[in-house]
Amino acid sequence: MIEAYSLYSGSSGNAYIVKHGDTVILVDAGRSCAALCRGIRSAGISPEDVAAILITHEHTDHTSALRVFHKKYHTTFIGATPVLAAICENEEMCDSARALSPGREFSIGKVSVCGFSLPHDSSANICYKFSDAEGDSLVIATDMGEVTPECEEFLSGVRCAVIEANHDPDMLRCGPYPPSLKSRIASRRGHLSNGQCATLAADLAKTGTTGFVLAHLSRENNTPSLALSAVTASLNESGFGELPVTCAGEDHMVKITVDGGGCRLCTVTI
Repeated sequence: MIEAYSLYSGSSGNAYIVKHGDTVILVDAGRSCAALCRGIRSAGISPEDVAAILITHEHTDHTSALRVFHKKYHTTFIGATPVLAAICENEEMCDSARALSPGREFSIGKVSVCGFSLPHDSSANICYKFSDAEGDSLVIATDMGEVTPECEEFLSGVRCAVIEANHDPDMLRCGPYPPSLKSRIASRRGHLSNGQCATLAADLAKTGTTGFVLAHLSRENNTPSLALSAVTASLNESGFGELPVTCAGEDHMVKITVDGGGCRLCTVTI
């Protein structure tokens, strides 16, 4: 059984916990260290029990707590080589950093982890897939401008998918952002729209994915109801309307339980 918690998800910060037995893995460290530790404890976990931090990319909404958290708990953190080069601020942090090879599995406790490169406007960007010996699996994949065939192949068959539904194209187009930022968000190295997420969800459902958490919703350019409407409509049209779908957010936690090939989602206010 794999458990996961979306501690924070959105423009102001992102962090997830993945748990298998006594093994606790933190994915990203957005928000302040105090908020991050509060989120971890709200999942019934002590920050001292985090075995490793997996970093997707160096943008501050994914790394803002890393330096302080590392200084306090001396936790090993793992990421792509260019990302580590961008975030290691001192020799002590460099000593705790471990580089991964995208596409190559490694183990943390009894959890198999595999990272895969996603297109984004950062030095590198990694999504992470987690699996156990029983065949339970989970993927966290956000901050990608497009779903490439290679990416979809990597995600195929995963039991539960945390995937990006960043923006509604109409809200983005009519919103307050300057044209350059709008273009960046909508580009192939930006973020997935609700429609792109909806297409991906339906495609993954056909390969055996049994639940979806929609993540990294923009506060300015999206709403949970728009994201859910797009994805549930796509799943209904594909014959998978019974699958659970919910939105991660900044003011609530989603608990994910993957067990025996199924996926259960529970929303908890922090």
